[in-house]
Amino acid sequence: KYRLAASHEQRTPKTPDPFTIVLRALVGLSPPALHDRLAVADEVVLHHAGLFASEARPMSGLEALLVNELAHPVSIVSFVGGWLSVAPSEQTRLPSPGAPQGLHCRLDSSAMLGSRAWAAQDCFRVVIGPVDRDGLQDLLPGGPESNRIVDLVRLYCGLEFDFDINVIIKADAVPAARLAGAAHDAGAARLGQTAWILSAPSPVDRSDAIFPAGRLG
Repeated sequence: KYRLAASHEQRTPKTPDPFTIVLRALVGLSPPALHDRLAVADEVVLHHAGLFASEARPMSGLEALLVNELAHPVSIVSFVGGWLSVAPSEQTRLPSPGAPQGLHCRLDSSAMLGSRAWAAQDCFRVVIGPVDRDGLQDLLPGGPESNRIVDLVRLYCGLEFDFDINVIIKADAVPAARLAGAAHDAGAARLGQTAWILSAPSPVDRSDAIFPAGRLG
């Protein structure tokens, strides 16, 4: 058992030890082209190889992964509904000269109204916090923590699920909206992210900061 530890400690980037090679294979980072491409260090993923190696990856595993890697409380909410766009070719159309039979227009079978559908089974929410103002800045779209979360979640869950990040902000850290005082004013309001209209400090923690994963990177 000591040989594995010794070989791991003696490894170099050009000569990885057998133990690291096995761990990379378990987590899906074996090809050299996939090395060091994440916003998190590969060693973070290898440390959690037991979670990634399982074919069944429950949300409890993702929660444990994020709790261990972030400096904030984390919980996962499953089955968060969201709208999915329906391709024009899949939308209901009544019979017309161009389509005498219509398209997807059988009542109680294929007919539906609109160009989007509500679905809950394909989306979940990562709830983080409460956080202070520095924590909020790190978790905003494009921030260092949000990029790490996106990479870890995508690696763990794959691309077939959608998710968003809900940041809970401590009451005394909720930023009041203000205009920029200079060209690069980091404290200025960001619409849809940090623009709370306040006339006094928030009396409660705020839970309405929700960022879709597609806007985080």
